[in-house]
Amino acid sequence: MTRHLIMFYVTAADLRPLLSSLETQKNLQYTLTGLFDANTPQTYRSYVDIPDFGKALHPMEWPLIALCPRVFTIFSQGHSESALRGLARFS
Repeated sequence: MTRHLIMFYVTAADLRPLLSSLETQKNLQYTLTGLFDANTPQTYRSYVDIPDFGKALHPMEWPLIALCPRVFTIFSQGHSESALRGLARFS
């Protein structure tokens, strides 16, 4: 199976009108992705609720956000302590 990757640059100002329009048409949720200390997914009902939306945490580190319908249930998954050098983390 061939996979395609499209990368593009967009600012928060570029995304706001698009996401506002989508939110009026669909019931969406936004979930932060990555490794976390807590076993509870960080999910938001609107992009305006996401803390620091459009701001980088670090010059080379942007938050990744999964966008899906609200009817989807998001589960977190624990990771082996040995794989993470003794730390219990969840994604």
